[in-house]
This record gives sequence, structure tokens and C-alpha cells, in this order.
Amino acid sequence: MNKELNDLATNLQSPLFATRDTIEEAFHYAHTVIDAIPTSDRGAAYTALYVVVNTIAEEVKRLATKEEDE
Repeated sequence: MNKELNDLATNLQSPLFATRDTIEEAFHYAHTVIDAIPTSDRGAAYTALYVVVNTIAEEVKRLATKEEDE
């Protein structure tokens, strides 16, 4: 793993919260929590979740492409 990718992962982690063994398990947990929110508020919660996920995915792709180019 390159240094930038490792730094990204380190900076994203929060010691206040737990982790899950897989990304799939983490998504399942997030969906379970969001589904417990009143229906009228779920759209905003899902939007926030997926904006963060998409942003992380784009940054990972950028770093992976950068590593390939080097």
C-alpha cells in the first residue's frame, strides 16, 4: 500500500467508533441503523452515507491510478 493510501485510511478512522470485518458487513450495519430512523429522514441519511462512500471511492481510484503511473 502506498503512503498516500495508508495516510488516507489512517485519517478516515475514528477511534470513537467500531469497525466491521468486511465492507459488506459495514454497509449492512449502516443500512440497519438508517432503517431505524423515521422514514421521512432516511433519504438525508442515505444521501450523506453515499456521498461519503463515493468520495472515498474516487480518492482510492485516484491514488491507485497515481501508483500505476509511477
